[in-house]
Amino acid sequence: RFDMYIVLRSEDVKKVLVSSNYRSSLPILTKHMVQFLGKKSLVLLMNEEWKLHRRLLRSSFYHEDLFSSMMADVSGVVNQLIKYQTARIQASTTSSLSLDVLSMNKKITLDIIGLSAFNYRFNSVNRDDKEEVASAFQFIQDEYSRRFHEEPLNPFALMYFLPTKRNKRHKQCRHVVRSTLHQMIRKKREELVLASQTGSQVHEDLLKHIVKSFDEEHPNSDKEHVDNEIVDELVTFLFAGFDTTSIVLSYALYEISRRPEVEQGLLNESSKVLGNRTAVTYDDYTKLEYTQAVLREVLRVYPPAPLTTRTLTQDLVLGEGNCEVTLPAKTTVYIPIWWVHRSKWNWQSPETFDPSRFSVVGKGNHGEPLKDVKPYAWIPFSGGQRNCIGQRFALAEGTVALALLVRSFRFSNGPEKIKPFSTGVVQNPEGKSLFMTIRMR
Repeated sequence: RFDMYIVLRSEDVKKVLVSSNYRSSLPILTKHMVQFLGKKSLVLLMNEEWKLHRRLLRSSFYHEDLFSSMMADVSGVVNQLIKYQTARIQASTTSSLSLDVLSMNKKITLDIIGLSAFNYRFNSVNRDDKEEVASAFQFIQDEYSRRFHEEPLNPFALMYFLPTKRNKRHKQCRHVVRSTLHQMIRKKREELVLASQTGSQVHEDLLKHIVKSFDEEHPNSDKEHVDNEIVDELVTFLFAGFDTTSIVLSYALYEISRRPEVEQGLLNESSKVLGNRTAVTYDDYTKLEYTQAVLREVLRVYPPAPLTTRTLTQDLVLGEGNCEVTLPAKTTVYIPIWWVHRSKWNWQSPETFDPSRFSVVGKGNHGEPLKDVKPYAWIPFSGGQRNCIGQRFALAEGTVALALLVRSFRFSNGPEKIKPFSTGVVQNPEGKSLFMTIRMR
């Protein structure tokens, strides 16, 4: 017997997410995700092992120096993209370009995560082809989506060991990504040792703090074993930072192109906060309140991860009054984030795109909405103990990138209606592309 329930009301969503951080595994999904992310990815870990990795990684993410450095990386990458696309627009006979903004945003987010996480330059934004590691990572990500989502009943999709052409390329691409990350870890550890001996500075990135945290936790462990665990987490961050933020930015540009009042609000705010400056600081980010509200509303309407699950570790009472029901332990509960965000139980006029529902009053808690929003009605980063560890990073990155892009370019001529579809863990615009016209302001 397999008990499964779906919850939509924010009150019930909260009870489920707070009560359990456990997810029973689906063997087929786990098989593909191990090949994609690695068996020690935070996404796949459970119980005490998950708690350990979560603690080590959380301490790495919440360094204020890291966020200051990240702001410089974000604005630097976006300004590179602006310079590159401006030259192309000026060379065009129509003073405009028709381009896939999803592909454009993937280049932005890939370069940002490369610098902020690993101090690695993919240099994607000013080139039409893909750098070797970026190309290899894109292939194994596409293979994951194809094997699990597009061909889930194909028995050969699970047979990674067969000497087929695709399997050989998958193995080669996986080696390119993971061997490069291993090299980065060894280099970062050498820099940290040198810094401890000479007082030299180490570049401020996520990898610096992760290596320190894992090495301090496992001082006597085999470094190769520790590095394998770190690589699994880095691949996970690469996927999350590269894919999800680019999807959100693309939907944001689409919605803004259809709403002149939202576009003008963004322009007014960037003019007031940034002026003509191209470098954005963390202090600037905190003042881009309307831009943050727009991004949060995009995350409500188009959550990149449309679904999450929890397996109950104890009996749980949901509902109220005559609708109260007790779910037994070991029940799997599905939380369709897409529909939680669009339910009339949780939102007024849920189908209306309205950034004002996220008007900021005072300081938020790492990007959570503050005004007239029920707790756990907005869960694009999931919730409870197993929420997305990089949500603060993603919100800051998306806000700054959106402010700079809209200040420089006018986006128009998107599709009349956009149709998201699931591609495995995340959803994308139909066809995994979103073509729009881009002009200089």
